[in-house]
Amino acid sequence: MDRQQLIEQDKISYQNERGKKAVVSYPPRWMTLGISGNCTNRCLFCSYHSEDARNGKSNVYNLVYKMSLQHAKEYIDLCYKGRIPHVHICGSGEPFLNKDIMPMVDYMIERYGKASFQSNFNESIMKRGDYIEQIIERKKDIAYIVTDMHTGDESSFHQIKKGSSLTYVLSVLKLFSKHGITLHGPCILTRSNYKEIPKIIELLIANEIQMDLLITGIYPHMFNDFTSMENVYQSSDTMITDMLNKVVQLGKRFGITVTIPQPFDSPAQHCDVFWDKIQVWPTVGVPKERYHENLIPHACNAVVLGEMASLGYLSDYESVMDFWNNDIIVNIRKKILAGKYPDSFCWSCPHARNLKP
Repeated sequence: MDRQQLIEQDKISYQNERGKKAVVSYPPRWMTLGISGNCTNRCLFCSYHSEDARNGKSNVYNLVYKMSLQHAKEYIDLCYKGRIPHVHICGSGEPFLNKDIMPMVDYMIERYGKASFQSNFNESIMKRGDYIEQIIERKKDIAYIVTDMHTGDESSFHQIKKGSSLTYVLSVLKLFSKHGITLHGPCILTRSNYKEIPKIIELLIANEIQMDLLITGIYPHMFNDFTSMENVYQSSDTMITDMLNKVVQLGKRFGITVTIPQPFDSPAQHCDVFWDKIQVWPTVGVPKERYHENLIPHACNAVVLGEMASLGYLSDYESVMDFWNNDIIVNIRKKILAGKYPDSFCWSCPHARNLKP
């Protein structure tokens, strides 16, 4: 079979094996390359750089590193050869602090035909590197761009997204939207910011920004009031549920796609990440020289607070399937299939509600 036929077969295998088999026959559906650990922000919810995550509370706090262009190319090649459908450029900090980000984006475009990436859009960084102009030059080759939109209120935006300017971010998004670049806006939902979420739609409409709004429940890292268990959206929060439904309808009126989360205590949620995606990310406990090749599921509490510091290292495996079915990941899948927590901190994850210690 040729590559495209194998990719189509992978889709079928994924549907048949997801959440059912410990050893799977398809590659991850998603890989995130973390290319920079530095950041200009101190976002309230962040397990990497928030002021409240320091002093040993977080296993990923302030781990400074930059991925080299050569390593990025090697990993993109590995993913392409291994039929991973999508590779996303991100960072445990601000990816545009890595001076090689645009060559990385270009190489992603060369291999995959499209590229996606994430940014806080810090004004000084964007202007220093002429990055906005460079992005627009590549607009036909950008799959989408991700930037956080956790509130539509300027005051609370600056409290949550410490280091970002809502005014500048909106100006950048308006320009990108004018050029037809697809935009995704993750929005963390909590009991403390839900009233301000409808204002995001109003801001997008007022600034003629076409952006998909991806509302997600917060991972309660428990560093502060914002990331506390008391701040998560529960099924008893009917006012939040009503707000979410209204935002979805408002978005439809203006062609804005809004996705909404299940409540934290919803029995419908399941831990599927070990069948879906993987990230290259630094964590405490792995050698600094291996930060750029360390594999984790994502920044869930099993990683941030627990013992899931590493699922292996990329260079130890010849192929995608070798690391995707390595002993660590297979044993985690086996635990989940047996209805058990893969990590003691899974109790604080909404997606592990169907599992037990």
